[in-house]
Amino acid sequence: MKKIAIFGVPRSGTSWLSQIFNSHPDVALRFQPLFSFEHKERLTPNASLVDIDGFFREILNSSDDMALMKSKVHKGYPEFQKSDSPEAIVFKETRYLNLIDNLLNKDKDLQIIGIVRNPLATIASWYQAPKEFDSSWDLFEEWMYAEKKNLGKVEEFYGFSKWLEVTKKFIILQNKYPSQFKIIKYSELNNNTENAVKGMFEFVSLNLSSQTKDFLLQSKSRHDDDPYSVYRSKANDESWRGILPEEISEEISSQIYKENLQDYLG
Repeated sequence: MKKIAIFGVPRSGTSWLSQIFNSHPDVALRFQPLFSFEHKERLTPNASLVDIDGFFREILNSSDDMALMKSKVHKGYPEFQKSDSPEAIVFKETRYLNLIDNLLNKDKDLQIIGIVRNPLATIASWYQAPKEFDSSWDLFEEWMYAEKKNLGKVEEFYGFSKWLEVTKKFIILQNKYPSQFKIIKYSELNNNTENAVKGMFEFVSLNLSSQTKDFLLQSKSRHDDDPYSVYRSKANDESWRGILPEEISEEISSQIYKENLQDYLG
């Protein structure tokens, strides 16, 4: 069975991307299992191949409502027809990105998709997500290091500093593990959806199913203002305009150009 993981910093499109995978009838998708009650912190930065294989078997047979997308958090998520014998087990996480290096190093059969979104849109989306950005917080104090959200925890990846860290790490991993790690840009997924998905599925040896094509059409033609919805026909990487203060957007853009990461601004 194929083992696949999706990683990205919070508010970068991981939920939509995970549902694209979930729409494939031969995929068993598990939602943030390392944050769920049943599987919390099941993997560590030093996990062995035996540990990793055991984790995938465990989540395949999970009974956890969060992992199985049966919790109230997943209200409104689509339901898909599934085969009795899935050919791939996939999980998605926005936490625990510190585990990726070890996972790739220990398990040569594991493939990982890393999604990167324009950091301006990522920070703006976080700011507008009431369950993630407390209304009492000051954006000017939080946008860079997200200290009140991350709380010094190594598994948390909010704020621009973490975006920068993760994006540079993803580039290194894609170069180091070209058959195991692939970056997908949110903008490409949003603007050229079917071709982006086709290329991503080819990378992990999945066909583009008719059910997936139907979901792509629905997710791009319907819109739900809920910040956690996977139906976002109006979503785009220019939505940060009018949300982020000019001082913050200019500082982010300046740092992006200094790091030669301007390809991720579009």
